[in-house]
Amino acid sequence: MLLVAGVILPIAFAFYVFLNPSQAYSTWAKRAAIIICLVALAWGSLDWVLLNWRSFHLTREVYEKLAGTRGLLGGVVIGIALTISLARPYQRTR
Repeated sequence: MLLVAGVILPIAFAFYVFLNPSQAYSTWAKRAAIIICLVALAWGSLDWVLLNWRSFHLTREVYEKLAGTRGLLGGVVIGIALTISLARPYQRTR
């Protein structure tokens, strides 16, 4: 369940940045939202591989390196999401 939330929530956040009708985010925030989507998908895929590491015949060393990379990707997603959340979006005028 947490694996699914870790992939779905960043993608939903990116859709919010792009499709929010009341606020307009700057170009850098939209590009960062695309990066969040890609990194979240990579994080979810890597997490799935780590859950099934024995069926992929990974050595302990490879498993530990992939686990470190998983933590790095999670930190990137959280950092970019916090940066976009703290940025002030523009109010759209009608």
